[in-house]
Amino acid sequence: MSSPDTFRIRGRSARLFFDRDKSEAEQLAASLAPFVSDPAEVILVIGGDGTMLRAIRQHWRDGLPFYGLNTGHLGFLLNDPHRLDFWSRDLRRYRLPLLDISTTGLDLQVRQEVAFNDCWIERETGQTAWVEVSVNDELRMERVVADGMLIATAAGSTSYARAMGATPLPFNANLLTLAGSNVLKPEFWRPAVLPSDSRIRLRNLDPIKRPWRGFIDGLGQGAVLEMSARVSETAFVELLFAPEYDPVAKLAVTQFPQLG
Repeated sequence: MSSPDTFRIRGRSARLFFDRDKSEAEQLAASLAPFVSDPAEVILVIGGDGTMLRAIRQHWRDGLPFYGLNTGHLGFLLNDPHRLDFWSRDLRRYRLPLLDISTTGLDLQVRQEVAFNDCWIERETGQTAWVEVSVNDELRMERVVADGMLIATAAGSTSYARAMGATPLPFNANLLTLAGSNVLKPEFWRPAVLPSDSRIRLRNLDPIKRPWRGFIDGLGQGAVLEMSARVSETAFVELLFAPEYDPVAKLAVTQFPQLG
């Protein structure tokens, strides 16, 4: 498990990424416009967790840390939008690897992408999906009969994976989650937690009768025959948090019912 270090924005220079369809995000972006400059020290992301995922997808190669301001709902990856004193505070910086994902389409072309949260396949018709699961090129399940299957990072374990019955993991744990949606066979199979150096491959056993479609961080990939994922050795992202919004502490709170 990687520990955060301390980061402070020294020059108050930022780039903005925000949801232009939401008035609250636009208003907050307007108030921060005086701090926009090039070169920037940080990317300020205004919106919900989905906005943060889009920002990471588009700008992780820029090598700048991301600081999120929540104008959405849960905001697991974000901070309090009403506290704008982050310029003068010591923030917690997490360096988190991305997933390297390979998908094989109907044209047999292999496409490479990266993801922060997860990737998954799901049935495209009324027929259940038949999935062969391999880990590190070793066959683990000959046939999973389900509506779909998902591979998630520890950070992604709190979103769609959690809805599939997976246990949420600490944000910075060196683990991957493999989960299934409405699994019929093997009976009583539960989501698996695997070491971060695992390479997980999902292969369609019956692509003609039981076609799939794929998704990477919620972005549709169209029809796929195979999907594999592993933690990247080179692609990573840095996320910044105010101490009171540290996602590891937030996870502990969200797993227990609140009093009152």
